[in-house]
This record gives sequence, C-alpha cells and structure tokens, in this order.
Amino acid sequence: MVLLGGTLNVVHFFGAYEDDDNVSFVMERCVGCDVSTRLSEVKEMDLIAGVTHEERAKTRSPLKLIGATSLDEGKFLNNVHGTPLFTAPEVLKHKYAFPSAMG
Repeated sequence: MVLLGGTLNVVHFFGAYEDDDNVSFVMERCVGCDVSTRLSEVKEMDLIAGVTHEERAKTRSPLKLIGATSLDEGKFLNNVHGTPLFTAPEVLKHKYAFPSAMG
C-alpha cells in the first residue's frame, strides 16, 4: 500500500501498529457506499441525461484500492471480499491467488 500511495485511486496508508493481540492499520477514511450502489445511482442519472453507462464508467469512475493481502507463494485465499458484480470469478469460487485479488 505504501508503494502504491500518492494517487487518488489508492487509499492513503498512514501506518501500522501492533500489540500482543492485534495489528491495526491506520488508513484514509472512505465514505459513501459500495461500488454497485454508486454505479446504480450514476446509471440512473445517465439514463435521464441520455449518456450510456459504459461511456461514464470509462471517464468518471474514481475507484480506490482499499485492501492489502500478504500471501505466500503457492498458497490460495478462500474468502470472498468486495462487490460480487465486480469480483473476479476465482474469488467467487473461493480459490484464488494474489493476482485475482488485485483485479
């Protein structure tokens, strides 16, 4: 996250703090809703304005990378995270590696 920081599309990472039981990450607070809700709202407004959703998505969809995962080579993750409509098929099948998590 530190290496990817400094852009509008990556959430700002302030630091990590550890005690005997937990590791806590201090990150930028992102307010709003999930991606599917936001795109649904945009799509409704686009229909009124006569603009197709695809045109708007290419030019006006600021998304932020908000997650980070540490994964050993050859290991797989099995938790589903994110908005299902915009999630890689491997993630939905509960078997994915790091490149799928970045998609």
